[in-house]
Amino acid sequence: MAQSDGYWLHSIRKAATEKVKDKGAHNYIHRMQQVAAKHSIKYKGISKPQDFWDYLQTLLDDSISRVWYSGHASGAGLFLSLDHNKAREPVSHTSDIVEVDSINLNKSLINKFSNSSKTPSKFYGCYTSSFAKRWSDIFKVKAEGAVRKVDFGVLDRPSTISNVMERIEKTPTTLGSPGWATY
Repeated sequence: MAQSDGYWLHSIRKAATEKVKDKGAHNYIHRMQQVAAKHSIKYKGISKPQDFWDYLQTLLDDSISRVWYSGHASGAGLFLSLDHNKAREPVSHTSDIVEVDSINLNKSLINKFSNSSKTPSKFYGCYTSSFAKRWSDIFKVKAEGAVRKVDFGVLDRPSTISNVMERIEKTPTTLGSPGWATY
C-alpha cells in the first residue's frame, strides 16, 4: 500500500530529527551552531527579513567575503519560516521572506562586501538563481543559486561526492539539469 504524502513527509522529518540527535544536538539550530563552530564560521540566527539586513549593516566595510543560505526558497526570495498549503506544497508568508526586491532597497550595503573575494555567495534553496543574480548585480560579487527545485534528499543517498553542498549543486533536480547558476 502506498503511503500518503503526509505520512511520508512525517517519516522523513522524524528520521532527520533522529540523525540530528545522534550527532549530539538538541535540535536543528543547535546542530547548525555545532557545524559552524567546527568550521570557524560565524553563525547568526535571524527571524525576520529586516534582521538579515540589519545584521549586514553592523559589519565593517569590505568585511563580507560571502553569504550562504540553506533552506526553503522560491523565485520571490528566501524563506525564514515554512508552512504548507492544502496541496502540501511549501509556502512562506510574505512577512517571512527576504525578498529578491529587497536587495535593491539595501544597495547601500555594497561597501560591506569584499569584491576581491574569489568565493561566491551561495543560496541553497529552490529557485534561488534570481536571488543570486540580483545579489551579484547589486553588490558586485560572485553569487550562485539553484535554477530549479532543489532535491535535498540527495543528502541521504549514496554518492561519490562527499561534500554535501557540492552534491546539492551537482545532482540533477527533479525537473532536470542544469540546476545551478553562477553569476
